[in-house]
Amino acid sequence: MTWLANAALMFLIVGLVLAAPVLLGTPPTDARAPVLAVIPPWLNAPGVIAGAGGHMIDSHFGGFFSIALPGDDSFVERMLTSGAWRMLDEGVNASWICRR
Repeated sequence: MTWLANAALMFLIVGLVLAAPVLLGTPPTDARAPVLAVIPPWLNAPGVIAGAGGHMIDSHFGGFFSIALPGDDSFVERMLTSGAWRMLDEGVNASWICRR
């Protein structure tokens, strides 16, 4: 295998490892509990969270995975319309992704 094929295989494996918890994760069940937001890297994660009325607690992988505290019951819907790819239950999914 050439180095290019090895690099492509590595990116594929890393992509699948990162995508699995996002695709299989548990959606938020409590509207006031912290959530795990999956935000594209080209968006400003703290700005998206603040704009939706929440407060950022922590972030991992350059803001791609951010733990946020909702400001009200419609926070998750506003995050999704503001560009977040996915909103997950922080308690279940953060240990998987963020190694808490």
